[in-house]
Amino acid sequence: MNGGYIHDRNILDPLVHAFQETGAKVQLQSRSHSAGHIGYCDLTARFPDGLFVAVEIEMTTRRIANDIQKAIDLGADELWVVVPNQKVLRASRQRLQQLAPGPDVPVFILTLPQALKRVSDCIPLL
Repeated sequence: MNGGYIHDRNILDPLVHAFQETGAKVQLQSRSHSAGHIGYCDLTARFPDGLFVAVEIEMTTRRIANDIQKAIDLGADELWVVVPNQKVLRASRQRLQQLAPGPDVPVFILTLPQALKRVSDCIPLL
């Protein structure tokens, strides 16, 4: 983990725990190659049903396009961008709408409570 305290302890740690509770295989700092550049995705998770999710934690909007490219390079089924508050959530969703053309991977901009709910929604009912 290489983010700050809020990034690592307040957002990343609870997400890792939630994914692991579902039986998902979690990897931190997944390496991607984009146009000759090496990048790292904060977290990837593969659910038992095969769904592969790339998760990026962002404190601002400036890296969203880069996050999308990393998710595509990793072959993710979905990208979740988890942000610390409603202000960054709104700004990030606006930034996502400004990107043209639209991303090749579904992108969900979420606060931590929304992301934790989405993790629990990915658990198949028996």
